[in-house]
Amino acid sequence: GDCGGFYGRKVWHAGSKYETFVWHCNNKFTKRKYCTTPTLKENAIKKAFVEAFNSIIDSKDEITHNYNLILDTITDDSAYVKQLEELDKQCEEVNVLIERLISANAQTVIDKKDYNAKYNEYVKRHEKLQQQREQVISKINKCAAKRLQITGFLKELQKYQNPLDQFNDMVWQATINYVKVISEGKVLFIFRDGTELPWNIDCEVKSHAKKKCPSNSK
Repeated sequence: GDCGGFYGRKVWHAGSKYETFVWHCNNKFTKRKYCTTPTLKENAIKKAFVEAFNSIIDSKDEITHNYNLILDTITDDSAYVKQLEELDKQCEEVNVLIERLISANAQTVIDKKDYNAKYNEYVKRHEKLQQQREQVISKINKCAAKRLQITGFLKELQKYQNPLDQFNDMVWQATINYVKVISEGKVLFIFRDGTELPWNIDCEVKSHAKKKCPSNSK
């Protein structure tokens, strides 16, 4: 939430009885970036996730009901499909023009300059249509992926009738898209359905203050 970098896992006091896993931004000590987000103990992250996930479990029936009402609308790709059909039709028309031009040139010698000009025009038009097709196909795929993420998320929620009593790696992987560390003591859980849930987190690690360079005096 500060520099836009990614958190990495580190180990403190490796091999000793004080061994602890922590996470901090990989840019935390990088010159000119020096991310100010806190170092978080892994257990604190797990604890915050369990609390946040359980708060969603408490509201899962309401969440499921709301998605049943709007899922078809927010993942509707019918306009894009119609647009794609029109682009496919235009592509076929351009292909026919190119084939006719080549055939005409084979039967009757056409001025080379005129032939190249028309041919290049058709090719450019076809390339532009293909680019538009790729953009529309990408939008259709995003609608399908969004539906898959939401239905998968809802299916995962239905597995739990009771709150989690401890952290579960599989639940994390199935429900969390990513987590953003906003500031000291706050994180934002972004779930796979797009839900954003701000949550407080225990910052047991003392924040690191940037050292000031001593001023030179004569």
